[in-house]
Amino acid sequence: MNDVWFELDPEDTGYVSWHAVKPFIARLVAHEAELEEERRIAADERAVRLASYNRDKAERERRRREEEAKAAEEAEAAENE
Repeated sequence: MNDVWFELDPEDTGYVSWHAVKPFIARLVAHEAELEEERRIAADERAVRLASYNRDKAERERRRREEEAKAAEEAEAAENE
């Protein structure tokens, strides 16, 4: 609301005249829609980053398990010799 208020009251007088009330309300509605769109875009970007992080984490875990299995096989082969 403060952003929209400043648009209609740039001199910071602290009031908006009665003839500016309808445009003020209309601008509030439009501004809220703009903010919602920004929130949606940010949420989409976060979801992409999270999916990428989870893929990388799963890949690291898979490699770690493979390395552990290989090390265990090598240790078992060394014991049998």
